[in-house]
Amino acid sequence: MAKKKPPFKFLLRLLFAIPAIMSLASKVFTLIKIEARESGRNFVKIVILAIFSLIVLSSTWISALAILFFYLLEWHLTVPAALGILLAVNLLSLFIIMLSIVRSKKRLFFPETRRQLRGL
Repeated sequence: MAKKKPPFKFLLRLLFAIPAIMSLASKVFTLIKIEARESGRNFVKIVILAIFSLIVLSSTWISALAILFFYLLEWHLTVPAALGILLAVNLLSLFIIMLSIVRSKKRLFFPETRRQLRGL
């Protein structure tokens, strides 16, 4: 017959493990707090860089439209016709961007996760 270990040894091991578990949990929570603070800083940095990128992209787009406008004038188009073509280019670009946003919006709400949760 197998020897039974006395229950007090198990309790003694458990009592020695509790401080180690508490210390580990404290370290994990401290690490989470530090990483959350760093994530916040990085998020602010990303937002600022996105604003600068938007400014540079807007000025580049305006420059490209100005170049296209003068190129159309070289083809002996009237000013209203050249402006109409620029408007059409802008509307086409806007339409493509809106389609991309609508397609991305469908994936925004974690469709695979929701499908898995419905199966539970």
